[in-house]
Amino acid sequence: MATSKLTDTVKPLDIENKINEIIDDLYSRNIGEIVASTIPLTDAGLHLLDGTLISGSGSYSDFVSYMADLYADDPTADYFAQPQSEQKYIQSWTQPVLTSNGTIGVDSFAVSQSSQSGSYQPYQMFTTNSDYAIPVNSYVILYSENGLNFTSIYRQTGLSIGVVYCDKINVWGSNDGINYTELATATSSYSGSSTFSLSYSGYYKYTKIYIQYSGSTTNPIAFGRVTATATEEVVIQVQQTAEEWWQEQVSTYGVCGKFVYDNVNNTVRLPKYNSKIYTGGGTAPVVNNLTLGLIADLANITTSLDGYYYIVVATSTKTDIQVDIDQLATDLNGKADVDLTNISASASAKNNIISWGMPDYSAGISVLSATSSATAFTAPCDGYILLFLGTGSSVRMDVYINDVWVADMIDTGSAGVNMSYNILISKGSTFYATNQNNYVTGACKFYPMKGAS
Repeated sequence: MATSKLTDTVKPLDIENKINEIIDDLYSRNIGEIVASTIPLTDAGLHLLDGTLISGSGSYSDFVSYMADLYADDPTADYFAQPQSEQKYIQSWTQPVLTSNGTIGVDSFAVSQSSQSGSYQPYQMFTTNSDYAIPVNSYVILYSENGLNFTSIYRQTGLSIGVVYCDKINVWGSNDGINYTELATATSSYSGSSTFSLSYSGYYKYTKIYIQYSGSTTNPIAFGRVTATATEEVVIQVQQTAEEWWQEQVSTYGVCGKFVYDNVNNTVRLPKYNSKIYTGGGTAPVVNNLTLGLIADLANITTSLDGYYYIVVATSTKTDIQVDIDQLATDLNGKADVDLTNISASASAKNNIISWGMPDYSAGISVLSATSSATAFTAPCDGYILLFLGTGSSVRMDVYINDVWVADMIDTGSAGVNMSYNILISKGSTFYATNQNNYVTGACKFYPMKGAS
């Protein structure tokens, strides 16, 4: 591979200008800055962001010292990987059988009620042979040490005298037992047994259920025994190092935008970018000046690799850069100049340009129905409208483009002679023509340009 320095004479001129732009972009890089390039860079002060572990020696000593200072200032900064103290997973919930209400917030599962009807207690909903009723305008609370998400509640009761059946429930959720969020309302048939189907997001340790009757009554509401279907969010405490968390992220997602600094071994694990990073919905990496160039916002990651990412590990001012001049010259050879001066009259490119403006007669679209603004034809691309006018006494056609009158076509020639008109129209423009009674049937069409899209 041939290489060249800035002091060499490089041709053509646009290649040299491009090289100078690259060099200007690389001047005075600071430690910690992120450098993006579409070609591999060989500067000793740059290190490819490939997830490798580097130690605080040699050319990396300044960088590791820099990371150590950042870590000392704020070890919980967003750009440092943090060990996880807990992990969560979802599993099917197994409904317990209760012999008492239990203690809310203490037992693994417990229940309570806002008011009592007779001797009924809420734990009887979760027995095998009991029944349950509750006063009007009352609720029960179901507590679980793991957050629950109910998808259905089936109730059945043997009570029938002096009660009404529950045909509506209103469900609220909380994780502190104080602040509740309304989750869902469900209705079912009015009978001794019925099913309430529920759908909501999130997992809640406290589930408050208002047991309701849709009519008017002062009698207790019979609810009965319950068979509930739910999933639970299980939280387990783990001891995980920052390095383990980092490796897990790379294994799961193929990328990790965090640094791991080990102050015992004086090493730094660099981020691994095998996908191009976009931040804030933009189209390029965002350098956060407050963190001296470290990428802090990694919320949006694409899956396409179209460049190389480096981090500056040693302060330096670039005065030259190695590039593959042969490859650049090959890539640019035969390409059109920005002002198209190198296209010859016989070049196929010029022929293509000319052909792009020709009509594609194989893709005509009828415009016969475009007789008013309400029925105007909208051009799907740049093209032509070819109109045929049957001649004869008082033959006339008024043409409108974008509701603006552009032509008045009149012919008083002898009968049996047809006339045609060509009208250019841009993509998105509208066309219609009035007094079209003398169109030649089927011949009036829109034809797209061959190069239009």
